[in-house]
This record gives sequence, C-alpha cells and structure tokens, in this order.
Amino acid sequence: MAVFSSGMASSLQFAIVDDDPRIRSALKEEFYDLGLKARFFDNAFELIDFVAIEKVSGVFVDLLLPQMNGIECIKRLRLVGYKGPVYIFTGLCDPEMKKQAIEAGATDYIIKSDLFNSLPDIIAACIVS
Repeated sequence: MAVFSSGMASSLQFAIVDDDPRIRSALKEEFYDLGLKARFFDNAFELIDFVAIEKVSGVFVDLLLPQMNGIECIKRLRLVGYKGPVYIFTGLCDPEMKKQAIEAGATDYIIKSDLFNSLPDIIAACIVS
C-alpha cells in the first residue's frame, strides 16, 4: 500500500547509489511499496550523470563506495547544480564523518539500520522542500 497519493508519487523521482546489491534490492522494494519512482545505481559516477540531466526529488548516497566516497559524491552533485536534498546513509555511526557529510552539503546522515523506518518521513520532507 502506498503511503503517498498516486498523483503525488507520480511527480516524485529519487536517485539512490549503493554498491551492495542486497541494499539496492531492499530499497527498490521499499520505494515500490511506498508507490515512488526511483533509479538505482551501483556507482557514484552514474548517479551524478543521471542527476545532472533529470529532475530528481531527492538523492540517497551510501557513504562507503568504491572509486568515490559519498562525501565526494555530494560535493560533485552540488557542483553539477543539484540543489535538492541529499541523504548519506551508512553503517558507520561516526560523528566526524557526519560532520564532514553535512559540511559537504548532505541534508542528513542516516544510519542504515534506521533508514527503512525513517524513509516515509524523509520522503515527506523531500515533498515539502
């Protein structure tokens, strides 16, 4: 059952990058259950290219990615002009990394174990912004 109205859901699109196929699969299912469109990527370069040309309501970036970490990805997203919300998600509960992510332009730093429970509230915040 979708949490958001179909009209609202059809106007939203999210972009998510995580190199772990299990996490991508679980997130795909969650976004589908919420009635939301989302594009999934296994590397930051493809995500950045997509966000540079598509209208995106929110971006979710894994902190630990091969080739480019999540903080660098956020910096590059901001350089290509993306002004929307960007959420770092990670298994690391590290105050220094959180500080660096926020300074780089992250909207929030979310621990992966909290992500699924927080997702409806995060999506609602993306609608408002």
